[in-house]
Amino acid sequence: MNNLLRIIAISSLVSSCENPFSPIGEYTPRLIVYSVISNTGGPQFVRVSSTYGPVGLSQDQQVPDTGLAGADVRIIAGGTTYVFRDSLLQSEDAGSWVNAYVCDSLPVVHGMQCVLEVRDDSLGFVRSTTTIPTAPVVVIPRETGLTLDNLMNRPLKFSVGLSTMTRRHQIRLFIEFETPDSVLRRWEVPLDATDSSFSVATYPGFELTDRFVYEIVYPPPSGKATYHWIVDKIAKRYTPAVKFRNMVIEVIQIGDLERYSSVVNGFRDDLSLRADEPDISNISGGFGYFGGFTRDEIIRPFPANFTHDPYHD
Repeated sequence: MNNLLRIIAISSLVSSCENPFSPIGEYTPRLIVYSVISNTGGPQFVRVSSTYGPVGLSQDQQVPDTGLAGADVRIIAGGTTYVFRDSLLQSEDAGSWVNAYVCDSLPVVHGMQCVLEVRDDSLGFVRSTTTIPTAPVVVIPRETGLTLDNLMNRPLKFSVGLSTMTRRHQIRLFIEFETPDSVLRRWEVPLDATDSSFSVATYPGFELTDRFVYEIVYPPPSGKATYHWIVDKIAKRYTPAVKFRNMVIEVIQIGDLERYSSVVNGFRDDLSLRADEPDISNISGGFGYFGGFTRDEIIRPFPANFTHDPYHD
């Protein structure tokens, strides 16, 4: 009996050695869908493609364009279905075109839930859901208003409430003004700078959202008076005849990237060649990502009679 078991084990080992080793994982054609919608105006876009067979591909070879035409692409939002039209868009490469699906009529509203559905005759049906962040709430204290109106030597302070759906955000401050030749311009106020030349300055970047109310201070406690310096710089560049119009607070909120996502390659061999699959996906039945972001501006006007002469004030 023991001899029989040894013979079976050896036979199995020999037969397995006859199968050549391949680092390439199994390949099943799947839909890939990418779309990030926003309230910034203009059309919304959806890219639809498919996974590709990695056989014969190396990292030195160009990945083939697997964009799909002829799919049925739609987003359901607010009880209305918006159908995307099959289009060709010019890419950054001169003379190169890519397939994309476009819709001009989809309104992206704060707090709106959107359902993306894509159907292809050969690759089947995929679906995903995302929720647009709600509008930010900005509170400007009276003291900050006095500082703005009178260019007082005090920091600017305001608070920004963000959506519970937000996972990354950026908060920026601009001075909007009209030049003597009636051109409306904006200059961003740095958080901090080494001197009034702004040759070395710090500007707000995108941050991971770890709370939903942020207290913003320009400049920070150890910083310089960047707000006063930027007003001086504007008046010197365009003469004191410049008209200061608004302080503009811009808030960008990026929706939850992980809430509906699942790990795609979590149980794959790290050495397998699966370059066509992303690390995470929130597309049910396929791969890719569907999400949204918002950009909002909160405007606080300067007094109509506000002027500044950097040489005398």
